[in-house]
Amino acid sequence: MCGVFAKSYIKHGLILKGNNMNFSYIENLGEENFKITSLPIQVQTVPIFGTSVEYFNDDGNLNVLMV
Repeated sequence: MCGVFAKSYIKHGLILKGNNMNFSYIENLGEENFKITSLPIQVQTVPIFGTSVEYFNDDGNLNVLMV
C-alpha cells in the first residue's frame, strides 16, 4: 500500500483487487450472465485508442475495428 493517503482515509476506504489485466470483450449472455474473453496476443501488446463495432464485411456478424 502506498503512503499517499492518511491512515484515517484508508481505514474507511474500499479496496478493490483486479485479477484480469488483459484487453477483453464482455459478452452479455442475458439474465445477468456475462462471458469475458481475452483478445488475441497481438492486441495485448499495443495501445487501443478507439473502437468501432459495425458490419464491415458481408458475413452477417458484427465486427470490431480497433485503432
